[in-house]
Amino acid sequence: VVRTPDGTVHAMIGDVCGHGPDEAALGVELRIAWRALTLAGLCGDELLSTLQQVLEHERQSEEIFATLCTVDIAPDGRRAG
Repeated sequence: VVRTPDGTVHAMIGDVCGHGPDEAALGVELRIAWRALTLAGLCGDELLSTLQQVLEHERQSEEIFATLCTVDIAPDGRRAG
């Protein structure tokens, strides 16, 4: 979870397929990348396509994949996307 200076709360939940230390490390890398990209102001398709690039560069095998869901909640709590 990240709160940006405008007060928006951003959250991400995800999973990398597999059970080994490489997969766990990849999950951490993706979480850190998501946090940095969010704080840098990326969102939507731009954020997700950049995370895809991180995944493709860092994974040990093309069979490794990740699933994730993101949500952004406006400061007034009336909008989420």
